[in-house]
Amino acid sequence: MKQNTLTSFIVASSLPVVILPLFGLAVASRRSGADLDFSMVGIFMPLIFGAFNAIIYAIGINRTRRTMFLSGAILGLMLASLGTLVLHIPENVYGMVGNQKYIMLLAGPIFYGSVWAFVLHTLEKKIY
Repeated sequence: MKQNTLTSFIVASSLPVVILPLFGLAVASRRSGADLDFSMVGIFMPLIFGAFNAIIYAIGINRTRRTMFLSGAILGLMLASLGTLVLHIPENVYGMVGNQKYIMLLAGPIFYGSVWAFVLHTLEKKIY
């Protein structure tokens, strides 16, 4: 059980799973001219992804594509809430103003759910 939980952590913090969100944020930040320090994001995002996946595995949730999508969507909602309400990424990076910035609360769960369901689930199927 411990080894599979550790494997879940490693797979979720791996390059293919983490690179998609980081790359998208970096490109958007560069285009907007926003001054974002990616050193901390690059450190914490793999840790957050890995820890979340290890917790989901340890809880014993069935690893189907649907449950992986829902797990990723939950993570996406948490990260989108943090990014929107605390870090103000939609305003600073994407130039969204007013109610437009809250679209991230919908886009985040869909994006992360998709990464979890299609990238992470596929990687785990090959490993397990």
